Amino acid sequence: MATVNFPNSPSNGQTLTTNTGITYTYNSSKARWDATTGYVTASALDNYLQVANASGGSTVTTYSSNTVFPSSGNANGALAFSNSTGDLFVWNGSQWDKIAHGVDESPVIITEPPSSAVLYSNGNVTTVTMVATDPEGFDITYGIAYNNTGSTLPVQLASATTVNANGVYTFTPSSNTSHAGTFKARLSASDGAKTTTRFTTLSLTFSEDVIFTSAEPGVSSTLTNTTTGWSRSGTTPSGNMAQSNTLQTGKRYFEMYITADTAIPLVGIYPESNTDPGHNDTDGPALNVTSGAVAPTSSYTASGIDLDANYPCTLMIAFDTTARKVWFGLNGSWSSGSGDPTSGTGYDVGGTGGFTLCLGNGTSTGTCTLTSDIRLDTNLTYSIPTGFQSQ
Repeated sequence: MATVNFPNSPSNGQTLTTNTGITYTYNSSKARWDATTGYVTASALDNYLQVANASGGSTVTTYSSNTVFPSSGNANGALAFSNSTGDLFVWNGSQWDKIAHGVDESPVIITEPPSSAVLYSNGNVTTVTMVATDPEGFDITYGIAYNNTGSTLPVQLASATTVNANGVYTFTPSSNTSHAGTFKARLSASDGAKTTTRFTTLSLTFSEDVIFTSAEPGVSSTLTNTTTGWSRSGTTPSGNMAQSNTLQTGKRYFEMYITADTAIPLVGIYPESNTDPGHNDTDGPALNVTSGAVAPTSSYTASGIDLDANYPCTLMIAFDTTARKVWFGLNGSWSSGSGDPTSGTGYDVGGTGGFTLCLGNGTSTGTCTLTSDIRLDTNLTYSIPTGFQSQ
């Protein structure tokens, strides 16, 4: 067999002709050498075989497509040519095997997988879809590998990843908090001869408490995942809202199960760059619990929800620190003001850095309180929006 020595750093369109008369051209977009002239065509091979085997040897039968090749009654060594793909096949006694093609194309990805995806700490599976097709018409086999020694299963996964014939990969997350982290998966689509790959980075994180320290206005002792115990006698239009620790980044969701209030409580989301938020600040929306208005009203449209008319109730809060948006909902339905987190416009959050949960008082009359539990993960009442994770 002749050896072909291809250059190490070819340029696009560069050619190389072998001593057997075959010319290869380098395709930089596909990082490969393609045989472009000098290879044996099906008709030439047919002529050759008819001359060489005049006493009854195999000839090439031409078909419109390899999908209509006869599946029985073929002699061993029978040859068939597919007009639709330009492939030459040989019958091995049980199936047709491709033996020649001028330029064998790799599988083509027609549905791209996301470059990144989240694993849900509540145990819900994550699905990633990559769909490929083969230009020569062969079936696609999907596979997966991981970026660790021996491509072993990452600790972030509780069981082996499955993939069906439609290119849907299913990832089942670990519930062990010590397994939080990130890994890269290489998704592959093979036609049996060539393989096309894509990469997706998957991350597993777990919920973090929402905390108001005693240094915050109206908070006498640290409050963890609750607002019960916060009390504010003065109004907070230009400052003095109680501000939580910085919430987790990304697309997050949590709930506030509210049972009672006094005066006019406001629940807002503000950037951590605002270290003394007031409910009239324009870098974050503050939801009026008693009316559904969103302050400052000159910047935000009303939410369309009335919380204290529905006590006990569940206030739903979703936010995205990348898009810098927040959404409010009540008892399983998202507000008309913000819309649904998966498609609604949401309320804008300005400033820089992460987000914080803030509590304010909308009146100078009376003492303001808000009795509520902040619910995360398995304590949630409603489903986490698609693409989001628990705070």
